[in-house]
Amino acid sequence: MFIYFLFFQLLAWTFAQTNFTNPIIWQDLPDIDLILHGDAYYYSASTFHFSPGAVIARSYDLVNWEYLSHSVPSLDFETTEGFDLVSGPGQRYNQGIFASYFNYRKSTDTFYWGGCIVGDWKTLNNILMVPDDGWHTVNKGDEIEGVEVSGTTIWLRLEVGVNSLYDQEGRFSFSTDGVNFESLGEPHQEIDRGFVYFMGYRYGVFNYATLARGGAVTIKSLSIRE
Repeated sequence: MFIYFLFFQLLAWTFAQTNFTNPIIWQDLPDIDLILHGDAYYYSASTFHFSPGAVIARSYDLVNWEYLSHSVPSLDFETTEGFDLVSGPGQRYNQGIFASYFNYRKSTDTFYWGGCIVGDWKTLNNILMVPDDGWHTVNKGDEIEGVEVSGTTIWLRLEVGVNSLYDQEGRFSFSTDGVNFESLGEPHQEIDRGFVYFMGYRYGVFNYATLARGGAVTIKSLSIRE
């Protein structure tokens, strides 16, 4: 028994000597919701004043985190009643984005996330459903089936410009070699208030977001890691 006691004391001392220095993330990421899938931890934060908001991040050691997506693609700052948690008799939600969610269902290998509970679903735009089926524009829904993309690297490109009618348009394209780009979803998509959300993926799920008001924005070398 004494030997076992010494062993566990030594084990506890060894772990106690392991120190980590978390890199500083200069962001407001409150109200942590943490889940574990495989060897990766996924972190979902709430949102108050950022657009896009409700950051989703990933870590393999709970020390170093990488940004993956946002479960709330945009905040409508002109509609303040959408953020009033007590408006109306007993209402906790008033056509806003207060209730958002992000989780994983092991039985179907599916991630679920959403930023709007009623009205038009704005959480999903351009996503890859399955590798051989091409890219699609999705306006409603919040469920994407699992897609195996081990070892794949995808280059994503978003170009923002102004058409002949002086409306802002986005051109979406992707590449598997970083040189030859193919159209992603609809060739042109009108942009409201200059905000564009370009979707990347892991298991066909995660979106990457960019904010642009003209010129061109390019996302290079999106590496998919299992």
